[in-house]
Amino acid sequence: MQQAYISMNNKPNSASSDTLSGIQSDTLRIHPISDIFEPTKNYVGLFDYLTGEIYIKQSDWVVNNISQRTERRNGLYLHGRLFYFIYKIWKTRNAIFNGGGFSYLHGTWRYFSRTLNTMNDNRQLSKFEEKLLQVVIDNAYINHLWLKMDPNYRFDCRSFAALERNQAYTCLVHPSDIHNRRKLYGTVKWLDKQHHRLGFIECIGLDRYMYVNSSNISSRHPFSYSNTNVEFNLIEEDNKWKAVNIAVI
Repeated sequence: MQQAYISMNNKPNSASSDTLSGIQSDTLRIHPISDIFEPTKNYVGLFDYLTGEIYIKQSDWVVNNISQRTERRNGLYLHGRLFYFIYKIWKTRNAIFNGGGFSYLHGTWRYFSRTLNTMNDNRQLSKFEEKLLQVVIDNAYINHLWLKMDPNYRFDCRSFAALERNQAYTCLVHPSDIHNRRKLYGTVKWLDKQHHRLGFIECIGLDRYMYVNSSNISSRHPFSYSNTNVEFNLIEEDNKWKAVNIAVI
């Protein structure tokens, strides 16, 4: 697991909040497991300053797929659950996370997290970190530019920070705008309710459903229940787009 903490004694001074002091990676990437943006949905995000990885997942997916921490009884604890999904451990209360949390709620991006933004006393991202994320979101995420690039492509951090914001949402994604090496993530909805053989993959943000037969899905375990999570690639064949390399996750 990538080290995600810094010592309590190394907590940065707020006077340096407009510098790159908190972000140690020179490059950044919207991580391939992130979900496609669709403005009617809510999202929760995490920015790891050590690796430069930015994770953005649908809030509903987090709620439905990552169990609540046993000692947490109040609230959804979305950033904590996303942290657990990424690092496979729960963030402890007294640990300082070398990164930040943000979210998209009811049409507004927010750069506040009580769980993750522990490097700053007010739980807000610093001005520089917020601006950098805003530029990344506006110029690479909501316009789906990241999907056109190889999954391993990384943006130069300083060059991105110098860009102006461009808040243009580019509708739903057409398969031709997705790099052929990029994995997509969705859920299988069964049309054949009795035998669970015929169905379609719903991938939020994609402009179509991808119809599948259960024989095309690779799995070591039964997956006949509804809302099976899968990953897949898209290819064009005989002037039609189809899902391939479908695997249960």
